[in-house]
Amino acid sequence: MKKQLLILSLVLGMILTFNTATYAKTIVNTDNQIENVNLQSGLPAPGYIKGVNVPFKASPNTSSATLGVFEFGEEVVVNYFTGDWASVYRIETGQYGYVNRRYISFGAV
Repeated sequence: MKKQLLILSLVLGMILTFNTATYAKTIVNTDNQIENVNLQSGLPAPGYIKGVNVPFKASPNTSSATLGVFEFGEEVVVNYFTGDWASVYRIETGQYGYVNRRYISFGAV
């Protein structure tokens, strides 16, 4: 009986640990840079652009190619964050790219 209680306690402890832990995976982006992605962040999630003529970049840096510009209030799908950048899916064009995270809002703008 004591052995069963011990095993049950260990299993419950593991379940609680796994449910509250932060999981991450490592990916390689289009510039062959290594990024860590948080898998328990509630993402992907809908987001909105809170700026005008916000650059939509191919990679998470200012020197990468510009894929286009966002208009104020445009809806995107935010996949994950890496540093100051958000990986987004642009619904309007069906493209994946990056935008500076300061231009992302999770509430209507």
